[in-house]
Amino acid sequence: MKYVYVHWRLSGEHRPAEMFYEIDDDLVEVRKVEKYPGGHMDVAGPEIETGETWISGDRFPSLEEINSDGEFVAKEISGHEFNEIWGQAIIHLRMVGKIS
Repeated sequence: MKYVYVHWRLSGEHRPAEMFYEIDDDLVEVRKVEKYPGGHMDVAGPEIETGETWISGDRFPSLEEINSDGEFVAKEISGHEFNEIWGQAIIHLRMVGKIS
């Protein structure tokens, strides 16, 4: 697995400012967390999709490809870092009543 953090510089109220991805060896998304400027979070994974967040079946672009677009800044993160934000997002979604 590979884990990626992406900051979207042109985020807004209805667009995530931060995105966290778990990517498999075939470069396909497995799980992701989207975090919005106001602190709201949505997730997507094999058995969960909240808000407008969903798993893309497309090949995940390289960090170089993402960073070549001036709107985004991407870097690799650890599995531990991803799992921390995933856990925070699940707690958030339970607190706001989006999942049980």
